[in-house]
Amino acid sequence: MGRGSWTTEMKATMTILWSKIEEIRTQFELQDEELLYRFGEILEGLDSWDLFRINPLRFAATHELDPARVLNLFIYGTKVGLFELDWNLICPMCSCVEHTYNSLNQIAMGDTFRCTLCDVDVETELDNYVEVSFNLHPAVQDLQIDPFADHNSYLRYFFSQNFIRPQYMMDYIQGKAFKSFTVVPPHRTAATHLNGAPGELYRIASLDKHSMCHIQFTDEQQERPQTIEVELTANGLLPELIELAAGPVEILLHNRDSNQIACTLMYTNHLEMDCHASDEKEQMTALPFLSGKMLLNNQKFRETFLVENLPNGMNLKLSNLTVLFTDLKGSTALYEKTGDVEAYRLVQDHFRLLTDVVSQHSGATVKTMGDAIMASFSTPADGLTAALEMVREMKNLNDSLDLDATLEVKIGLHTGPALAVKANETIDFFGQTVNLAARVQGQARAGEVWISDAICQDAAARDVMFANGYTPEQHTITLKGVNSPSTVYRCVKR
Repeated sequence: MGRGSWTTEMKATMTILWSKIEEIRTQFELQDEELLYRFGEILEGLDSWDLFRINPLRFAATHELDPARVLNLFIYGTKVGLFELDWNLICPMCSCVEHTYNSLNQIAMGDTFRCTLCDVDVETELDNYVEVSFNLHPAVQDLQIDPFADHNSYLRYFFSQNFIRPQYMMDYIQGKAFKSFTVVPPHRTAATHLNGAPGELYRIASLDKHSMCHIQFTDEQQERPQTIEVELTANGLLPELIELAAGPVEILLHNRDSNQIACTLMYTNHLEMDCHASDEKEQMTALPFLSGKMLLNNQKFRETFLVENLPNGMNLKLSNLTVLFTDLKGSTALYEKTGDVEAYRLVQDHFRLLTDVVSQHSGATVKTMGDAIMASFSTPADGLTAALEMVREMKNLNDSLDLDATLEVKIGLHTGPALAVKANETIDFFGQTVNLAARVQGQARAGEVWISDAICQDAAARDVMFANGYTPEQHTITLKGVNSPSTVYRCVKR
């Protein structure tokens, strides 16, 4: 179906959803308008839960679509108001969505966040524990989602669907830990009951209030029923700890807030859970999802969204980032032979070529510096694939020019931890990984790609190297700013 026909059909019943689809078509350069129409059709057929916290990678896999192009449609859709973009902080131990923010600057407010359920602090790492998702915008459709409808809805709302919990954890939670689920209306009181044995510990957890009350039974025994009271406030549950004799107890939950509050009563035995976890080989499995790092390494996101009102001095941790530096060899001779105007045009062509290659391999051009670029990727394999293609594309560019001078790039890559920092109207990366990537690039000659040992040791990156007909040639050198000798590799064409 061509552009004219699907647009005509769309205008016949111009719902808000389809008007937003049309905005995407008119505002952005699309490689495939048929994909956009298919995208709209799929969205139109989904229910409220499927339109809530959409994982674009799963969306693409489910509907057999190209994930990179689908992600771009979600980014464009956010820009035109079809979607809302959320940054979700995920606990790596229980997969609880501890906080959801609609702005990156809210994540930048702290280095850690606390998981209510696990009672631990988690480092805010953009690549591991920050999940990016998309919701259909309320102006397009009011999603009929009530997390307080029942316990299953509550769990679906407050836990990420991108993790598979091991069976021992599910058996323990369902068979022993879970006791009751209670929703308390605003300014009302509800009751739940418990019969505690000596020494047992229970928790009343409110995920919506990020708060918990511990109930500790002592070794004393009480035959007559006891009553305890828990205050549910806008700031959390009070008190944090109640100690009482073992036996039957009625728990009165007083909601002092103007919103309903849900409470889950759970038996808690950390030692038993730890023993299960150490005995079992199966651990929680993460399914493919869009991380904060992946979004910052997306060229279309960087081009479409300027940095939000981020605080000065902002820094967000990345446990692993692949950084690529290039430098252009031969530009001085080019200016002498062709003149300023033609040489400038060719240098800009080279920038566009490199930026396109970066974008095609799930990377982003962070900045240009003179004749050089700095680019970032989520994996070493993506970065190395882009580097080797840059060499090929620059050769094709030179072959197409009727010039005595040639333009060739020198490329270096390294991978490791980094910080995302605010720089003018964009996000830059900072740290020793960035410094070392630049130093590795400094070893390269025209047309060469050099990589650090960390890149070479990555199995997927080595597969890329061999698949493209290259082998690693090892060198031991002293890099500026590094006290001990470093192992680096020149990618040699076989």
